[in-house]
Amino acid sequence: MSDQTAGTRSPDARTVGRNAGARRRVCGLSASEAAARGGISVGWVEALEEGTAAWNLASLSRLAWSLDTTVGRLLAADYDPSDPPPRPDADRSTHGIAPELTDMGEEECYARLALGNVGRLSPGNAPEPFVVPVNYLVDGRDIVLRTKPGSLPSTVSGKVAFEVDDLVQSAHLGWSVLVVGAAEQVHDDVEEKRLDSLGLVPWAGGDRTLWMRIRPDRVTGRRIAPARTAGDVAP
Repeated sequence: MSDQTAGTRSPDARTVGRNAGARRRVCGLSASEAAARGGISVGWVEALEEGTAAWNLASLSRLAWSLDTTVGRLLAADYDPSDPPPRPDADRSTHGIAPELTDMGEEECYARLALGNVGRLSPGNAPEPFVVPVNYLVDGRDIVLRTKPGSLPSTVSGKVAFEVDDLVQSAHLGWSVLVVGAAEQVHDDVEEKRLDSLGLVPWAGGDRTLWMRIRPDRVTGRRIAPARTAGDVAP
């Protein structure tokens, strides 16, 4: 897709379901036959065509494989279900999609960061290196998190690395964003109250009263996503 930040928003489920149903009928398959070919649930295929099923790239790529089409085509608003199958040399180990590794721009990185709520924090100057998962929010261009005083994350200061990713292992797809910057504790009462209002709830629970902020110096990222191949329609 031309605007990759748009890829952080889910396409209309009705479009996906309509395209899947139309392509299945062109292929002369019943819902159960399409499900069997893709190793997926017939109930999910039927719900997807009705526009009521949740999906991800792994499940959709399996369906695309079973219908001799591509994920990009199923997502396209102007998809022609009679389009010929994708080229024979498509990578069939990833269910008919051809993954491509691409660097992301800063705006796309921030769009991806806004989707997540768990990242990995690592100090740049600790005597012993460590990586710890933390809940976070994007606050402007900064990353904020809350923890317990005296906890491992609270010992971090100065230069840090912070990483967030979302991977679909079965489809060999996903993205990762790396933030390198400076971490500091927040002690201003007004700012603490404002951050409290953002609604960040740590998964670990408990009394986590200490706010920390990461001010990025560099934000980079990469994604592995389906590449457009000859005959594909870009969503």
